Amino acid sequence: MTNPARSTIRTRTAPTSGARERLQRARAVSAGSPLVDAQDAAKLLGVPSTWLLAQARAQRIPHQKLGHYVRFDIERLIAWLDENETQPRTRTR
Repeated sequence: MTNPARSTIRTRTAPTSGARERLQRARAVSAGSPLVDAQDAAKLLGVPSTWLLAQARAQRIPHQKLGHYVRFDIERLIAWLDENETQPRTRTR
């Protein structure tokens, strides 16, 4: 038996732009399955899973370690994106 919420995450393969929107749409999934693996989290963020795992190893992104498994909470990823958003600089003369 497959989990319909899980299959919804796996079909999201949009380009890098719009990561925040993809994560916001995935919020409904978070209540039923709060932790996702690196592949699913990477798809939501629009980055390679290898980059995401490297960031987790370097303690730069929120994650949970379950033995040798690394999992990501969608809500915490959204909060992390908000905290690390870069604002454009304004030119002053």
